[in-house]
Amino acid sequence: MSTLRKDGRLQSSVYVENIFTGKKERKYVYGYSEAEIEFEKKQLLQAAKNQILFLQDATFSDWYLECLKTKREYKQINEVTEESYKNIITNHILPYLPKKIKMSEIKVFHIKNILRQIKGERTKEYTYTILNSIFSEAVFEQVITDNPCKFVRKPKAKAKPAALLTPEIYTALMNTVKDTQMYYILFLGFDCGARRGELCALRWNKFFPNEKILKLKKSLKRTKEKGLFEGTTKSPHGERELILSDTAIEKLLEWKKILRRNLFRAGLPWNESDYIFRSPTDLSKPLRPDYITSMMTKLRKKLDLPDRTCMHSFRHTHATVLAEGNLSPKKIQLRLGHASAAFTMDTYVHNSASMQDGIIEAVESAEKRFNI
Repeated sequence: MSTLRKDGRLQSSVYVENIFTGKKERKYVYGYSEAEIEFEKKQLLQAAKNQILFLQDATFSDWYLECLKTKREYKQINEVTEESYKNIITNHILPYLPKKIKMSEIKVFHIKNILRQIKGERTKEYTYTILNSIFSEAVFEQVITDNPCKFVRKPKAKAKPAALLTPEIYTALMNTVKDTQMYYILFLGFDCGARRGELCALRWNKFFPNEKILKLKKSLKRTKEKGLFEGTTKSPHGERELILSDTAIEKLLEWKKILRRNLFRAGLPWNESDYIFRSPTDLSKPLRPDYITSMMTKLRKKLDLPDRTCMHSFRHTHATVLAEGNLSPKKIQLRLGHASAAFTMDTYVHNSASMQDGIIEAVESAEKRFNI
């Protein structure tokens, strides 16, 4: 029987089974009539029933969408990663699974068969990672009792890091793009180690020349669904304040004068909250990250540079230069915006000739102390 509240609404309750604990939980419903109360009760009971049926009979097609939705809600993946997952699932997983197959029906041989169809080693490894993530989430949510990926060896792709820039390569690149916007983009890439999306999202009101600080808070991204948009950095660790060298401040102020002049000629207003780098075809819009990639490809071919020379080379070189200067791994990690120092050192710091500096001196000093 419903009770009347002070606000004029009726209140009642219904017991709904918790699908994870099996216990009955009391849920309250509200309405302005008994008919509304009954309708709300039926909605709650049907929702609980649907959830039980979904978990028992969830197909892979239904579950992976639910899984990606959950990961986005808990910020485990961003929009770009979600689109990447969906592309892999659409092109490399769904075509090799029976339609409407339930999560509980997927066996080890299904996983192996999917991986056999993929030629590229990196794509194969990435596909396995996605499958493992989807099934791990399903185990956590009690959709299935075990993860079939546990019984499939993870494919290993040989890592191909970006090429390290030598002083000669850096000089050749900078001479080629001198007096263009790319000159200042590449310089910041070298001097700050920022990602291309972070560079494209930079705004003038995040540049503080007196404090020698550049704040990286956003990243420019693109997906088929949303187009070009300003999103979060690759991870929460990517939000950082970079201390700038005097040369970096000088270069940014120099570019600021050039940009203001270009905007004036184009009849566009100046605004301190606008982007630092602009589209070459429309100065009112930000520079697209894929434009930087395209330009680096052209420069690599024009100058006959080593394979894997790309925008990310500047980030790798920045990390290596800092390591050569004997900065602590933690400082380099924070500078690059990574989650761990181990990842920074293993992935971004290259084995350059300068890494050998000081080793012999240290050994000889130890020999003296040990009377060798």
